[in-house]
Order: sequence, then structure tokens, then C-alpha cells
Amino acid sequence: MDDKNLMIRVLEWATKQEQFTFQELCAALDLSEVERHQLKLLIHHKSLLFHNHGTFYSSVDNADIKIFASAEDHFRYLEYVELKEARKSSKDANTKALVAISIAVVSTLTSIVMSIAAMKSDINVPDKMYDILDKSHTSILRELKEVRKEQSALTSKLESNNLCLINSDPTYK
Repeated sequence: MDDKNLMIRVLEWATKQEQFTFQELCAALDLSEVERHQLKLLIHHKSLLFHNHGTFYSSVDNADIKIFASAEDHFRYLEYVELKEARKSSKDANTKALVAISIAVVSTLTSIVMSIAAMKSDINVPDKMYDILDKSHTSILRELKEVRKEQSALTSKLESNNLCLINSDPTYK
């Protein structure tokens, strides 16, 4: 629906008025003959706006019958306005989402390019770092050698204790 729709134009104008005549409505909206005829039928059958006259269609051109927008008409117009605002908000949200996705794609591509460039470039480790790593590796290697010696000593003690136990066991022979 757009703002050019007969129903929307009628509801928009009518909801701003307290009461009015059919002639005032037609003059305010600059209706064509076809639109006037359609509007007469809609008002006569109380599909749109409200009047308190039994023969509205036949007597509207000669009498000043008062018409007003009913509560239902007000709600119809409010629903239209809310729908229009929701569509606008939806378009804004879609635009913002596209911008966010674009930023994410650019960020991802930049990250990939930077990673590839970093993998292809030489790695320069400072000499101080080599010294620190060499010292820590040397101390760890020394500790591992000591642990290995202790483990060998414990293994030989364990084996000698087991042999003694086997030799002293009368059932083992």
C-alpha cells in the first residue's frame, strides 16, 4: 500500500477531524468521480467511517449528513502507520547488517593476507632470546640427566631387593 491509496488518504484525513460531511471529505481529498462512487458505497455499508443515517447512498448528495471516523478506523490508520515505520526500520536494519557483514569480510581478508605475508617472511629472533633459550635448555637437560641417574639407581636397588627376596623364599626354588 502507498500513500496514494484511497482508503489510506481517507483514513488519514478523517482521523484528524472530529466530524465532517461527505462533501467536505471529497473536497479535501480532491477525489475523482470513480473514487467518490467507491467511497459512497464504502461509507453506506459502514465498511469505512461511520454515519447514523439509513439511506446514506441515496441522500448524501442532497443532505449534510455528518460522518466521523470510528475507533476501528483509527486503529486501521494506526496499523498502517506502524507497518510503514516497521518497513522503514527493517530497511535500516538490513543496511546496517550489510555494512557489518562487509566490515567482517574485509577484516577476515586482511587477516588472511597478513598471515600469509607473515608466513613467507623471515623470522628474526634476537640474540638475547637465543641466549635465554640456550640457558633454559641447558638447565633442563642437566635436570633430566640427574633424574635419569636417580631412576637408574632406584631401578638397580629394586632389582637387587627382588633377587634377595627370591633367594630367601623357600617355595621359589
